[in-house]
Amino acid sequence: MTPAAIIEGVNTSHYKIGQSLVDSLEGVIKQEPLTTKSVTLPSKPPAEYPEAIRICRLRDLKSYKYALRKVLFLQIEKTEDGETFIAKVPILEIFGLGNTEEAATKDFRLTLIDDYEILAEEEDKLGNDLREHLHYLRTIIREI
Repeated sequence: MTPAAIIEGVNTSHYKIGQSLVDSLEGVIKQEPLTTKSVTLPSKPPAEYPEAIRICRLRDLKSYKYALRKVLFLQIEKTEDGETFIAKVPILEIFGLGNTEEAATKDFRLTLIDDYEILAEEEDKLGNDLREHLHYLRTIIREI
């Protein structure tokens, strides 16, 4: 829909310069349609997480603004030096770090919420991959 169609019925004579600019850019700025990849979180933890020292269920985000729609299986690992814990859900490509498993899990929750909020705030500026990621996050996270 063009800007002229949006403001139909309004005197648009002072919009002619803007309209000609939009017309000249038509076809140049085309956003590809969103194609959603079908990705399903497992209902059981994967049989093998080779790097994991522990798999735990993440049932909530401990947030007053957001809640999980689904249980996530959080993979807990240690870094090579053994001093830092990593909490992650590999399919999300998001992780948290901490000196303890609890600290890494807390950092994961905060990182997941930050990722969701930043993407949601900038939604109209996102490319296809990030729009798909945001769409996927919306299947996992809901606002309270």
